[in-house]
Amino acid sequence: MSMLGAVHTLMASVEAKATSMQGQIEDATKSKDELEQMDLLNIQFQLGQYNAMMEASSSIAKGTTDMLKTLAQRTS
Repeated sequence: MSMLGAVHTLMASVEAKATSMQGQIEDATKSKDELEQMDLLNIQFQLGQYNAMMEASSSIAKGTTDMLKTLAQRTS
């Protein structure tokens, strides 16, 4: 898989996770007057996974940018 393909796959996964989390939060908040502790723990866990995915995509973007800067400096 190419680097661009890997980034595209990662971003699609991040988007799917965000959509899933939004649905879970909406379901948890609209069906009850108060959130149960398990609902909150599940949302917190999902948010942690989403955060890890965002950190990974940020690291990949920074690494790619640094690599391209290095290549640009070598060619000029």
